[in-house]
Amino acid sequence: MLENREKVFYSMGRDAEFDAHLMSWVNEVRAKARNGVHAPGEFVDLNHILHEMRLIKGADELKLMRRAAKISAAAHRRAMQACRPA
Repeated sequence: MLENREKVFYSMGRDAEFDAHLMSWVNEVRAKARNGVHAPGEFVDLNHILHEMRLIKGADELKLMRRAAKISAAAHRRAMQACRPA
């Protein structure tokens, strides 16, 4: 899956074992360079991309978030009504 890809979208440093596997796989692809296969030349950190996605909400996502907030607020009100001193 890494052969002839320009980029790998992956956040390095979260899982040392998987990082080692990934680098091993990339090195295997690099070893095939004489056969015309090229390895990814860039690793793109997913954290930045995911952060941007978290900032921008679509209409459907906003609708779900509002519904979840209403359910949560109703549950908190019911819990407060059920509470008694001590």
